[in-house]
Amino acid sequence: MSLVSRAEAEDFLFHEAALLDEWKVKDWAALFTDDGEYMIPSTDDPHADPRTTLFLVFDDRHRLEERGKRLMSKAAHAEFPHSRTVHSYSNVNWSVLLPEVQLGRGARVTRCVIDRGCLIPDGMVIGEDAALDAQRFYRSENGITLVTREMLDKLAS
Repeated sequence: MSLVSRAEAEDFLFHEAALLDEWKVKDWAALFTDDGEYMIPSTDDPHADPRTTLFLVFDDRHRLEERGKRLMSKAAHAEFPHSRTVHSYSNVNWSVLLPEVQLGRGARVTRCVIDRGCLIPDGMVIGEDAALDAQRFYRSENGITLVTREMLDKLAS
């Protein structure tokens, strides 16, 4: 087993989501190894045993491929038109977000203090590039980036 970096894992998840958004379910199922399992437990017990606990989904690769074929069939009336998917993800590491802060999709903040009511735009990355952060926001000697609404408004104008 080889280790992957966080960036590689994130890229994989974004790729997986894109395949599902584009309804490329055959390509999505191909991401799984032959011995892979896709499980959605009906409980919050991370150690639940699928042989003794009800799971909403408990598929191996073959069942995933078969599920994909059924979903792509016009006989799957619940999927015509296709379901919409929404991805809402962001990463917050070692940061303080004051009340009413909103993070856009794909935003990443690291070692930041985000002021009350700030709206961080989709895809904005703060705290990973010291020089860029110093141009856009206030960056302390200790590498903490302060973000205020006024700073964000200035960037938007």
